[in-house]
Amino acid sequence: MYDTAHNSFRRLRATGFPTRFYELLLESDPRIRAMFARTDFDKQRDLFMHGVHMLLEFGAGRPTGRMAIDRLSKMHGHAGLKIPPTLYAVWAKTLLDTAREFVTIPDEAIQPPPEGITNLSGRYLAGIARLDERLVLILDCHDVIDPAGMTAIAPQGAATQEEEKDEKRG
Repeated sequence: MYDTAHNSFRRLRATGFPTRFYELLLESDPRIRAMFARTDFDKQRDLFMHGVHMLLEFGAGRPTGRMAIDRLSKMHGHAGLKIPPTLYAVWAKTLLDTAREFVTIPDEAIQPPPEGITNLSGRYLAGIARLDERLVLILDCHDVIDPAGMTAIAPQGAATQEEEKDEKRG
């Protein structure tokens, strides 16, 4: 499954995916727009694509992915850029919304995964489809990127929602 996800990611690199991601992200919440006020977006888009690649590596259980996600967590956490944990779900939703803009699969083309594939992939595979000459795996986004379960990759030392409320009051 890693190879399929990685190949899809590689195809997205050749599109306007990172540019569109940041357009949607900046529109999603005024706090986010303010955080990126002085950003070099050419560099930021490259960093974003590297981060997504590392997220795939992390999902595949590779040590380089774990190290990169740990580094990103520290950088974006309470001791670094201080990104509020409530914005992680906004990032994940924007990532999925952007991906949906680049690939549309008609409902009738989606079939349930065969039993053999389901056993290999666990709960993440929702279906399969054929697009032209390609076999497309349909991931269950709620299981793959679950905001409630993002504690596995949440920044170390990130403030809880209660701590954020206290900070705003205080």
